[in-house]
Amino acid sequence: MSPQPPSRISPRTWFAVAVVTTVLVTAGPVWNLFRAAPNTSDEGNVVERDSATLPPKSGGGPSSTAVADIDTPTLAAERIQPPEFVNTTAAQQATMTSVVIDQRNKLPTGDAGEEGWQSEAFSEAASQRLGQFAKWLAEADVLDETALGEWCHADATARLFDADSLPIEFQDELVTVARGKAAAIALTERPPRELNLASIAHALQARRASWHHARHAKFKLYRVAIDGHNATTEQFVHLSGSATGQTREYNSTWRFAWSQRDASQPPKIHRIEEERIEVVTAKRQQQPWLADCTASLMSAVPSYESEWLNSIPHWLTRLEAAQGVYNFGYHGVAIADVNSDGLDDVYLCQTGGLPNRLLLQRLDGTLEDVSAAAGVDYLDNTRAALFIDLDNDADQDLVLTTASGVILLENDGQLRYRPRARINSIRHGFSLAAADFDQDGQLDIYVCVYYGDNDAASELPLPLPYFDARNGGANHLIRNEGDWKFTDATEPAGLGDENFRFSFAATWDDIDNDSDLDLLVVNDFGPNQLYENEAGHFRNVANQNGLLDGAFGMSATIGDYDRDGRDDIYVSNMFSAAGNRVTTQPNFKSTEDAATREKFQRLARGNSLFRNRGDGTFDDTSVDMNVTMGRWSWGSLFVDLDNNGWDDLLVANGFVTGQQTDDL
Repeated sequence: MSPQPPSRISPRTWFAVAVVTTVLVTAGPVWNLFRAAPNTSDEGNVVERDSATLPPKSGGGPSSTAVADIDTPTLAAERIQPPEFVNTTAAQQATMTSVVIDQRNKLPTGDAGEEGWQSEAFSEAASQRLGQFAKWLAEADVLDETALGEWCHADATARLFDADSLPIEFQDELVTVARGKAAAIALTERPPRELNLASIAHALQARRASWHHARHAKFKLYRVAIDGHNATTEQFVHLSGSATGQTREYNSTWRFAWSQRDASQPPKIHRIEEERIEVVTAKRQQQPWLADCTASLMSAVPSYESEWLNSIPHWLTRLEAAQGVYNFGYHGVAIADVNSDGLDDVYLCQTGGLPNRLLLQRLDGTLEDVSAAAGVDYLDNTRAALFIDLDNDADQDLVLTTASGVILLENDGQLRYRPRARINSIRHGFSLAAADFDQDGQLDIYVCVYYGDNDAASELPLPLPYFDARNGGANHLIRNEGDWKFTDATEPAGLGDENFRFSFAATWDDIDNDSDLDLLVVNDFGPNQLYENEAGHFRNVANQNGLLDGAFGMSATIGDYDRDGRDDIYVSNMFSAAGNRVTTQPNFKSTEDAATREKFQRLARGNSLFRNRGDGTFDDTSVDMNVTMGRWSWGSLFVDLDNNGWDDLLVANGFVTGQQTDDL
């Protein structure tokens, strides 16, 4: 994972180096950024009609042991309750669909049904119907009663919100956000209305009446529950479009009741209940609010086209295996002002056999490759980089985690880096985080080591047990003794407790407000860890304060999202539609206890937001604040993107991308 930079990153640099699809979530104004390409993976049904628009030392620190194998590396060439977060890249809100099957008919079967998973067989059939429904919603010129009868019975009824008269929760000169929740009917002046088939069609037509192009519809089914001849499904639903002067999107939660009255015909909708709705209206501008400027800023960097636009599969066929080319990437980015000119510069880690790159930012915002001249063009497979001042001379030194060890380089102040030490015993580190944990005035380094075996660089080891894996790598706390001497303080500092997880990332923060830095470690395949710092010695307290989480932890970011003066925590995990469906079935792990089954269900729920209660404990506000659905999330960052005083969330998501159409 990419390490957190030591200073705030300029927006220009952020978007110049962005290389993954992002989900932008805001606690204030809503941003309608990049329109994601249609994604039909994991039962998602997408239809787009038009793509045109788119402190000083207080005493001796903990005792420590010397790090073995340190040598010189070899170079290669007032409290305000915020509104819930709004997903502004057309991420879908939870939708409930209830499906009732006539007792005279069996649920759809197939391979899944034959294996006893009628819920998955029904999911496949329902997804096909929802895909057709999405196509009709996006492409039909008129949404009338006759056409709606293809999916709804003639006596179908519905309870839908009047989308044009919802309470407005946020509004500025560019964006309006309105919401309604059926669960709060008693508290709202505008509950959903009861409709018949003709009224349903009219309501749907009204929601997209002014859209002339860029119509987009999607259903993503993520849960099925079957009780005899009755079935319930849940799916994300999204509808959006553009017209002259504005764009609008609807993110709703509907409850459908289906019935199959004719065995020769597929099920049709019998009842629709809208449980939740969010309407985001944005004024269109001559220029987009954010634009991808990568190519223009990289115009003077030859490696942009020759290296970075090629995928890992491309390099797997061109680089020797001994170079350590890793199938899934995991190569980080570090950002800092390395030449003290007031502009942030970028260091890009690369796979083994390709040189790492240091890109200097010019006054016009373009980037210049100075890797060779600066002495940082390593060919080692490099997972993470971190700019920090290790020798207190007011410039940015560099730390790298490579397949051959952790490399520490000194910035001489003239844009030249000199290797000072390499810790050979810590190989394949995945990420880095720095802090002065013992308050001796020297920055120390925490290294997350994902793999339990240093040689497991290209294959994912089997996590055991899957929801609470204990065969991951051993992380390391490297204590800075000054004068470029470092010792391994992991065990003496108490960080050996449960030091066997698949750790992706770590971050430092004074969680308990006692004026020292605590350590949050985010783990894949199991619970996270919060190590409370007590005078330089750590104690794992995650089990006591509600931060275990227990999912596919990828990253963490810390910010005060509710502006109560206390730091809150956001952890990116993974949302899986299939995982949500399967783990909630009665026949999934049927011999296990409820607690174990709940752990598996938690793996697929998605991202987590923890609100600091101020007493050392946290509340899981993920669902209430609408942040769980971040798809397959990786890096995350609290940042006030619109300068309105509220911390927004930027979350990178996606998975393997390659040239082959039949791969992952």
